[in-house]
Parts: sequence; structure tokens; C-alpha cells
Amino acid sequence: MFFTGLSWFSIIVATIVAFFAGWLYYSPFLFGKQFAKEMGWTKEQMEHGKEKGGMFQKFGLVLLGEFIMSIVAASLIHSLFVTSFSQVFIIAISLWLGFVIFPKLNNVLFGKTSWRLFAVNIGQDLLSILVIFIIVSLFNR
Repeated sequence: MFFTGLSWFSIIVATIVAFFAGWLYYSPFLFGKQFAKEMGWTKEQMEHGKEKGGMFQKFGLVLLGEFIMSIVAASLIHSLFVTSFSQVFIIAISLWLGFVIFPKLNNVLFGKTSWRLFAVNIGQDLLSILVIFIIVSLFNR
């Protein structure tokens, strides 16, 4: 089965680490200021938060998304009998290229997303995917 033989501990660890890696990535220390600028948010909006009540729900959905990605990553690694870090890296990069970059590129080409916002967002997606795949691969060999 797809979900048998998985390390649920690694899935939970990968979820939590990826969530906090994303938080750090979008913090003012790294790319938070560029993200806010590209989103058109003012400093006041950032400090006071227009949607304080919705932030808990948004972070909850992000955490759920990281959890689902961790389950899928663990399932792929287990099902494909991945045995080396190079295989983990190739799978993670391939998924990022095929299922993240090109669909999000449509938002730049046909939507109102800037190239800078695109770059910031796909960078975080790559970080999240790599963190998840590396962590679950350590426990699912």
C-alpha cells in the first residue's frame, strides 16, 4: 500500500521543520520585506495585521499543506526504493521544476504576479520541498 511502512515520526518532524523554515524564509531577516513590498503591503498592515483572526487559520492551512507534502514525499521515497541522497535530491528538484515553477509561471505570464514575487515564492517552495524530502529520506530507507 501507498501509506504502509512510512515513518510517521519523520513525517511529523519534516512538517514542523518545513513550517518553521518557511516562517524564517518569510521573516524580515530573509525575504519577508521583499515579499511584503511585492504584495503591496504597508508597514502598518504588517504590524497590525488587517486579518488577525484569519492568521491562525492561514497558518493552520500552511501546516496542513506541509503535512500532506511530507506524507507524499515519504510515500514516494518508500515506493520508489530511494537509497541515496542523490536520488532524493533529483526527485525533489524534478518535482519542484515540474509541479511548482511552471504552474506558478502562469501567474507571471497571465496574472499580476511580478517576477520578484515569483522568485521569492518559488525559492520558499524549493526550501520546503528539500527540507521535507531530506528529513523523510533519513527515516524511510
